[in-house]
Amino acid sequence: MTNKRLYSFDFLRGAAILGIICVHRLHYSWTVMSSKTAIHQNFHGLNAIFIVFAITLFTMAGLFYLITGAVNAYSIFNRFSQRTITTGKIIRSGFFTGGWFIFLHLVQRTFFMNGFRTIDGQIPEYPIGMVTGRIVYHESVPFYWKQIVDSSTLSLIGMIVIFISLTLAVLFHNNGHLNHRRNLVILSGIGVAIALLSPFVIGLLRPIFEQSLMAGHYFTAALYGILVSRFGLLPYLSYGFFGAVIGLALAVGFESGVILKYLKNAIWIWLAVGLVGLGLVILLGERLPQKMLYISSAIICVELGLFLWFIYFSLRRWDFSVNRKDRRWDRLPTIQRFGLLAMTIYILEPVLAAVLTNIIILFIGRNWLDSEIGIIGLGVLCAICWNFLIRFWSRLNYAGSFEWFYIFFARKLHLKESQKLAASGH
Repeated sequence: MTNKRLYSFDFLRGAAILGIICVHRLHYSWTVMSSKTAIHQNFHGLNAIFIVFAITLFTMAGLFYLITGAVNAYSIFNRFSQRTITTGKIIRSGFFTGGWFIFLHLVQRTFFMNGFRTIDGQIPEYPIGMVTGRIVYHESVPFYWKQIVDSSTLSLIGMIVIFISLTLAVLFHNNGHLNHRRNLVILSGIGVAIALLSPFVIGLLRPIFEQSLMAGHYFTAALYGILVSRFGLLPYLSYGFFGAVIGLALAVGFESGVILKYLKNAIWIWLAVGLVGLGLVILLGERLPQKMLYISSAIICVELGLFLWFIYFSLRRWDFSVNRKDRRWDRLPTIQRFGLLAMTIYILEPVLAAVLTNIIILFIGRNWLDSEIGIIGLGVLCAICWNFLIRFWSRLNYAGSFEWFYIFFARKLHLKESQKLAASGH
């Protein structure tokens, strides 16, 4: 058993939020992404697939789901082994943490969401939040139920925490935490089953979700949307279970070579499944029903392989390295700070981006929003400004951030002992 800090996950969380800051500008500030018509006019064929793949990958949402599963399994096992938490407390803590993320999902989608304004009376696929919309368009924007019926990165993280916590509470009952191999096999099996069944379940239920949403049956749409909306639990819940396998293997003290071998095999398997799937879709072409569903499923498999490679690289480069020089990055706290404040940055980055955009427009007009280079520059500028903000905030122990409030309430409910902000799952 081990309870050391995992620098790899600190690094990956910080790197992921930096990627999100930049790619969100490409998605939401670049004028050619403002409507389906503009997208169709600018992107065709393989070029369109490349753009969709790039945006899907570099949103880094999947990496957050893997990290969520890993960090929570790692933390739960260590606390349970040290008898500082019971199975009942695992469940209560899981529901509190998951509920907190779901609450923040509602706040973020309603007020701070990146998105677009209604065009010709049509509700956009991503409606902009009311605060962000006010800053971007200089007028009030309406609230749409679609904003909170759809799932998001935050709600998915919350639900993954709940499912992982419930599963581990069951597995750890009656000293089940000592049965390491059984637990790893079960977690892996659940992850594989979810991943493989997801395309079929989505194909069956997503039309019902979309029809309910269009008909204004928002409660029904929300129930189906939790599972099968574009960012629903399926297939992303599988990411959480694969992450839990990694976190549990690290916590019980498996040899680094065994963990790296598992990761290497998983990387090749999911990359092969995704690339073969994409090849079959291209070969079958329009003869394949629900073609876009299978394209997105194949891309998700490729994405999973790449994100597992990120974890493989990070563990090998830092946590498993015998060379102390390889670990010196942690003396440079910038990326770690981004990781510690990832939740707050994710929620508030649209507001900062909107303010910076308005300032730039005052000096040079709006034409630069048509330029890919200009948008990339905006993303870099946003990252630089956030770096200054979090450096100042760190002196105050991030008081007032969403992470700070989470720890404050968790301590009040006796679910967390730490008084300091740290990226430590439960």
